[in-house]
Amino acid sequence: MTSTYGQRVPQWECEEVREIYKLMEDFSNVAVPGKYLADTIPPLANILPESLHWWRKSMMPLQRQQEKIWMKFWTSLRTQMETGQAPECFVKQFIESEYEKMGITELQGAFLAGTMIEAGSETTSSALNSGVLYLSAHPDVQSRAHEELDRVVGQSRLPTFADADQLPYIRAIAKEILRVRPVTNMGTPHYTTADVHYKGYCIPKESVVAIQQYAIHNNPQYFPEPEKFKPERYLSYQHKSGVYAASADPHERDHWSFGAGRRICTGMHLAENSLYITVAMILWAFNIRPPPGQKAEQVDFSDEAYLPGMNTLPKRFRAQFIPRTPEIAQLIRTQWGAAKRDGYTLRNVKVDVSGVAID
Repeated sequence: MTSTYGQRVPQWECEEVREIYKLMEDFSNVAVPGKYLADTIPPLANILPESLHWWRKSMMPLQRQQEKIWMKFWTSLRTQMETGQAPECFVKQFIESEYEKMGITELQGAFLAGTMIEAGSETTSSALNSGVLYLSAHPDVQSRAHEELDRVVGQSRLPTFADADQLPYIRAIAKEILRVRPVTNMGTPHYTTADVHYKGYCIPKESVVAIQQYAIHNNPQYFPEPEKFKPERYLSYQHKSGVYAASADPHERDHWSFGAGRRICTGMHLAENSLYITVAMILWAFNIRPPPGQKAEQVDFSDEAYLPGMNTLPKRFRAQFIPRTPEIAQLIRTQWGAAKRDGYTLRNVKVDVSGVAID
């Protein structure tokens, strides 16, 4: 939300969060493979008259709801721009780019911005939830992370993006979270433009194909002991996922959570950075433990502990966040108070807590 519209969500229980996550829930439900025949057989949309598009009946209300929500954010920022109070953000730059000359409508622009919010909402939070679940079961991983954070960052300030190069184990934890529980178990569908012959199989032209990240990530040939949460497997990977994704050799990939090919996740850099800084800050501040009465080895992170659906999200679980020291706890309170009082800065422009840019 901050990157897209320059707005911070004030709290979890607010209208914006409820609206966005309801959209994500609807999307996850309709994106189940095979739910709509027209997705499996796309020519149906052209062969049948629109009156016989039975899938539209359930989809059109969802489209109208999306239009309402995304246009609300778009219109609000446009008003801020007219009064010179808009914070620096993606949509502000997009509007200033004269997008109409590229044949893009205002509604399309609003949906483009909306996809950024959707992509960064449930996806990143799903990965983070998996991270908390696995970390609560692995105190040894946390101990090693704490040692690195104390050595590089210390306990008088929070970690920043500038610390990333000196925190290889924290970055490895983020990569291992994305490997062990990719945000989606199946990648974005692709379309073969010619017959493809692979290991004795023929994949006919115009077939729908998709990467199975979960299967790849659990192949012991590429990831020894794939069932184990072992961040150290990534210590030799010095770069971010974008570097490995650009390689022509698929065996050089760190993981496949962001997909592959022309439809690879365009927000992979933002997603990876978000996961890194969140993991770094949480582990800098807290010991993550199972709920009282439960031991680490009793934490369930099997497939049965996850919800069905397109996105990989754990079922509701409990965990303890215990401040590592009283001093760290006080620093967190101080930082939180300052954030609620003083606002934030985007591209060297001060923004107050209501999302209004201050000269």
